[in-house]
Amino acid sequence: VLHDRYGIKEFQIYDDIFNIQIKRAITVCDKIIDSGLKVHLSFPNGLRGDIMTDELLHKLKRAGTYKIAYAIETASPRLQKLIKKNVRLDRLKEVIDKTDAAGILCHGFFMLGFPTETQEEVMKTVNFALTSKLHFGGFYFLDPFEGTEIAEWALEMRPDLMEKQDHSYFSADRQLSEVPTTQLETIQRDLYRKFYFNPQR
Repeated sequence: VLHDRYGIKEFQIYDDIFNIQIKRAITVCDKIIDSGLKVHLSFPNGLRGDIMTDELLHKLKRAGTYKIAYAIETASPRLQKLIKKNVRLDRLKEVIDKTDAAGILCHGFFMLGFPTETQEEVMKTVNFALTSKLHFGGFYFLDPFEGTEIAEWALEMRPDLMEKQDHSYFSADRQLSEVPTTQLETIQRDLYRKFYFNPQR
């Protein structure tokens, strides 16, 4: 209806982890391909990169996908376990390469300031982003939200942080890493500059 009646040709899919069920995702792509609709698709919410398959990537391209976001968060294996995301970083980098090779724009989401994060771990994330084939990158600061496990850590580590009313992924006021806040802000600014001023990107 949106396509035929209103002429809409671009759709942004905000399904969290659209590819969590690979067979379902392929079925959706097949239905779009079989319909003959000439549409453009993007996935701005962040797909699970390390479970992406070659078949699904091919189907997404054929269905009209032009942009995919992957939520990477951190390039530290230790922190991946700590935040219970457990992304396979080597596999994810390979998928980013394949997404680029498929002619699909690739966006990466990263966060700085995790509890107990060291400067070395911050720089692992920086290096992952800078050496990847991502076309776009978003580099945000941790912000503990009430009701989350990270908020419980914040209450133990820095109870004063939870008294702040303003929430923002663009402010490092609530970060919980071992890196001083001003230094972390400098690292983020430098990362944005190096990432987007790269001529190859």
